[in-house]
Amino acid sequence: TCEFNYLPNARTLKNIRMKERHFSPELRQLIDNKEIDTAEISNILTYGDVDFSRSKVKIDSCKLYIIEGMLRNKKIELTILNCDSTAQIQIIKMID
Repeated sequence: TCEFNYLPNARTLKNIRMKERHFSPELRQLIDNKEIDTAEISNILTYGDVDFSRSKVKIDSCKLYIIEGMLRNKKIELTILNCDSTAQIQIIKMID
C-alpha cells in the first residue's frame, strides 16, 4: 500500500528531508565524536513532531523549525533553518 500524508507536520518533515543537509560546527563535532550519527538525525526528520508554535515560518528567507523527537530514549529537539535548497541543522538539545 502507498501512504499519502498531507498534514503540515508530514509535509514539513518531507520538505526538509529532500534537501541537502548542512550541519552547524557544534553538530558536526558531535557527529565526528560519534555522539550522534546522521542516521539518527534522519530518523528524527522522519518521525519527529514539528513545534509550529515555536517555529518561525513567516520570514522571507529561510524558515526556522523546531522539531522534537526521540534519541536513545531521550527527548531531544532539533533547530533547523529550512532554506530553498538546503536544510541547515543548527542545534540539537536534550529536553527534560
